[in-house]
Amino acid sequence: MRSVRIIDPMSKDSGAMGSGAALPKPGQSTTDFLREHSRSLLQSQKTVGNLIRAVGKMDAIAEMEVARLRKDPEGRVACKAGCDHCCHRVVVVGVTELIQIAQRLIEKSNPAQRHALQERCRQYAVASEPFRAGQQAFARAACPFLLGHMCSIYDVRPIGCRGWNSYSVQACELRRRYPEAPPAPLDARQNNAAHFALTGHIKALHDVDLDSHFYDLGLALPEILNKPELIDEYLAGRPILLEHAIIQPGRDTIREELKLETQNSEPSGFVPVSPIPGHPIYEFMRVSVPPAFSSQDEIDRSLERFRRRAEDLAEAPMEPGRAFDALSQFQTSGLAYTGEDVTELMRFLGRDVVAPVVARALPDLAEPLDPRRPNGRVRVGYLSTHMFAHNDTKYVLGWLANHGEDIESFVFHTGPIQDNMTLLFRSESNHFYHLPGDVPSTARFIKSLELDVLVFTDISNQGGSYQYAAMRLAPVQCAAAGQLLTSGLPTIDYFLSSELMEPANGDSHYTEKLVRLPGSGLCWSSVLPKPSAKSRAEMGIPEGLVYLVAQNTRKMSPKWDFLFAEIQAKTQAPIVFIDFGPETGSEVTKKRIEAAGINGIWLSPMSQPDFVRLQQLCDVSLDTPAWNGANTTVNGLAMGRPIVTLPGPFLRSRHSLGFMTQANVEGLIAHSPEEYIALATDLDRLEHVMKGIHVNGMLEDPKVTPAFDEFLRRVSTASPVE
Repeated sequence: MRSVRIIDPMSKDSGAMGSGAALPKPGQSTTDFLREHSRSLLQSQKTVGNLIRAVGKMDAIAEMEVARLRKDPEGRVACKAGCDHCCHRVVVVGVTELIQIAQRLIEKSNPAQRHALQERCRQYAVASEPFRAGQQAFARAACPFLLGHMCSIYDVRPIGCRGWNSYSVQACELRRRYPEAPPAPLDARQNNAAHFALTGHIKALHDVDLDSHFYDLGLALPEILNKPELIDEYLAGRPILLEHAIIQPGRDTIREELKLETQNSEPSGFVPVSPIPGHPIYEFMRVSVPPAFSSQDEIDRSLERFRRRAEDLAEAPMEPGRAFDALSQFQTSGLAYTGEDVTELMRFLGRDVVAPVVARALPDLAEPLDPRRPNGRVRVGYLSTHMFAHNDTKYVLGWLANHGEDIESFVFHTGPIQDNMTLLFRSESNHFYHLPGDVPSTARFIKSLELDVLVFTDISNQGGSYQYAAMRLAPVQCAAAGQLLTSGLPTIDYFLSSELMEPANGDSHYTEKLVRLPGSGLCWSSVLPKPSAKSRAEMGIPEGLVYLVAQNTRKMSPKWDFLFAEIQAKTQAPIVFIDFGPETGSEVTKKRIEAAGINGIWLSPMSQPDFVRLQQLCDVSLDTPAWNGANTTVNGLAMGRPIVTLPGPFLRSRHSLGFMTQANVEGLIAHSPEEYIALATDLDRLEHVMKGIHVNGMLEDPKVTPAFDEFLRRVSTASPVE
């Protein structure tokens, strides 16, 4: 079994919390203090009372630190009593917190109150059930303890809730309504205060041979209330309620103790302040493009503005540590939605902006590394902030599951979210590390493992990945399929792609050396999502011929709107779109669609089973030419419905071409706008093409991972430039 490994750097602020036996000493981290405190209590006697005292001290220390942080201007968040947007989600709770809450209810509540709670837990279980298979992050069921917009167990609420915060009520509301919306801006220090306290407590549990599983609170609590004897089983050293466990720390094959500390002079990798003019984070955030565009002219203007601001950023005098921290909020994924060739712009960003920031702030992590020239197994790492149910990383599972025995795999999850898919990453890798903390210390740990190759799965989509990718942590470093643009970074040597999806001139689109793996380049899982059983009426779509644009509206380039207008003019059929909310620029896109005279039916975001059902119910899906579907193409074809595509000049606009070739439905591929319109409106022709579909051709491609392994063996003993 592999463990989730949590790294906690030395807290720089712990000395401000006071002194004495009951509080951390000056210079002592909250993690170290709580580890000692909990260990001393539980080593003396493993009783319910001592366990609850240990949890209570953890809660008190975290609460004190959060309260201290909220007194300064940077910590003044929007959270207040009665605001419950964050209470509509899966609440992850540690086993000792679960016991504390259960014990409180057993002692303080009456049978009628417990019966009412059990009913709310049942309702929660029903509402959250569609999101269990790796989709917990998208669940919006109300916490069973939410009563009248207030937490009914506030004084013993989970520590994750204590650190949760937001600068924006509006962003929280949006996130609640649209689960795929970006997370609300927060004061990371408050989140970290709770995290570091929890880590110390977890380490103490390991020290005294007690498990530290994490659970879905709404599912696990009824079980322990019905069987309170489970508490005694836990104190006797036996794991409990494994069927409800979400995260299972403490089970890695590598048991080295990680005690990584960051010197005060170094950056942390996080930004604890609001973006104000003059601060590096503000300057980095100015280098961006809108989420959607009203016209091609606006795209051109936005790219020119982006270029000018990037040039200004390269010349701006910034303190290295603060500039490095600001990188945590920088991302370039928006450039991919322009539909333009941005290779040289990305080269400039990587070479002249990002790489110099990292080299100045952390020179020891920017030094070249010689190949290890292994005699044994090739050590290969995968790094992302999205090692959970996320479209940009789940493809990695196919590689992990099929590596040869001479490949030793390491997965580094640097983001906070974990779910059942995270458990799959853990089980399919040889070594799994959850490293959401201090970036320099985490980077040095990864470097100390002496990897041969490090693969960054999706650099452009999260600033934290840029920080790591701009370092030299392994002799050979690669960008992979979740990164749909070149990284532009001199520290990334290869771009892992697909022989079917890359155009003939694909090499010119990357600053890295392009690697064309067989087929789609992916070993796509044969476990596909199952559709719900909803009817058209329940889904909000009419009877008769209906077209579907299943993609995020950000992928809809203005220059291709006429395709949808022409198809509708020929068929008079409505076209269904999905409104992913203001953060995706959907209002801009809606106005464009309306101006083009298109009769659009706009649906709200939905669960994955409903989304796949929508694909199954609509007659024809229209792929977006500027940026095709990948997951949506595989799932849609598996539902037996045709998808019409028009390949473009870049990888991101050729996904469907690759999958359709594998599925033996090349007849769905148009070669011109005119053919796209003609094909989409010829239902007999589409039906004929779909009769020859071979869905399994897209799945579990046996050629991919052996070819990838051979690449890994070759480059692990050669210079990256060869």
